[in-house]
Amino acid sequence: MGQSYAKEALTVIRLDVIGTRQSAERAAAESLKRLMEEFWIGIEEDPDSDVRILVDINCPGQRVEDIDIVVLAVFAKPREIIIPALDDGTELGRFLLGSLCAVIEVKGHRRDSVKFDGDRLCVRYDDDWHDATRQSGQQAPSLVHHLERRGVTPPYVYKFIWLRNVSQEEMAQGRSANNPLPHNLLFSDSSMGSLLTSVWIQWQAKHPNTQVLYGDKLLIGSDRHTRTPADLNGISQTLTGQKMTLLPARATSVVRAEYRSHPGRLHSNASKNQHSRGRTGLSFVSLVRSSPVLLFLTLVIVGSSLIGIQRLLAWIRPAVQTSRQSSLELAPFEGKYKCYRKSETYVLTIGREGDRLYAGSVKGRIELLPVHGNEFRGAQDLGGSRGTFAFNRNAKGKVVSLTINGGAGQKSVCQPLE
Repeated sequence: MGQSYAKEALTVIRLDVIGTRQSAERAAAESLKRLMEEFWIGIEEDPDSDVRILVDINCPGQRVEDIDIVVLAVFAKPREIIIPALDDGTELGRFLLGSLCAVIEVKGHRRDSVKFDGDRLCVRYDDDWHDATRQSGQQAPSLVHHLERRGVTPPYVYKFIWLRNVSQEEMAQGRSANNPLPHNLLFSDSSMGSLLTSVWIQWQAKHPNTQVLYGDKLLIGSDRHTRTPADLNGISQTLTGQKMTLLPARATSVVRAEYRSHPGRLHSNASKNQHSRGRTGLSFVSLVRSSPVLLFLTLVIVGSSLIGIQRLLAWIRPAVQTSRQSSLELAPFEGKYKCYRKSETYVLTIGREGDRLYAGSVKGRIELLPVHGNEFRGAQDLGGSRGTFAFNRNAKGKVVSLTINGGAGQKSVCQPLE
């Protein structure tokens, strides 16, 4: 097709190295290949897998023209990924991987040439500091626009920065517990599991209310982010001149998900009460269920006009107090949580005062009002965290994760900090 746009000789790795060009990016690609071989034992002989690591991709005319590494992966039979477990052996989650497209910016700087400016990672060239976070953020849209200009439906692109000569421990030194490292950073001691955990976190944040399923398991794929599936074969031919003969595993169902007292339990809104819906879209069952709410709202309106806000609050407060959980029941929720929302990482502190539960971060502090069991709602907004706070507990009652569904459709996935 004559559609190879890499500078000089393009190196393609199908878990084999093709080409002889030597560079820091080539060395990084070979290291990534070894991490994949360790993580996916036997993948180089798997007829249902096609993984390619592309080095030095050129996107002419785009804001970022040179991309160090592009990862293209297709799994006809999806690979099951287990998110690294906590110290007590409890899994944080698992998913099936159908396809993956990721761009990786490779940095060979030492620790003294890397710093954070707020949440942005900067690296030093001579006496100048360059914003690596901004550069990485521009790579994905550059690749997407490059593909679109050539008539190819693009995928969803995950982006990473790989600090090849800095360990995670080195980078974390001097940072407080309230300021954890961004999850899309890779280090000299990172594993393939670290990259895939970040993929899971980004997917959860991007699709807070939608679950794409393969059978009964969550399916993540870069090819399924719009109504039109990405053309991974066309992407490979555009970037490398080589075909990808496999098609990624396709979803068997897509459901709108809501998390109730158990965040891991999925409820499909689409299948509820279809037989009883009238023209208004309201079912008889839902109308009956909403009657107590309507009655309460009526009392609030009438009460406000008759006795005033202050007296009304005094009248409501005893009822609210009776629904509060005891101090001992709230104790398991206390602690610090590392939360991920899109590319943002922050620490949330859950604490109690008597029979009240509070959530606090650098953006402020709010009270969490009990809804049911392990689920609470924020009394006010906390930087996009107003909504439901659903704690997921194991069989021993220990909290293993926290899911925050924000009022504006934003979703955070949080892990307890030991």
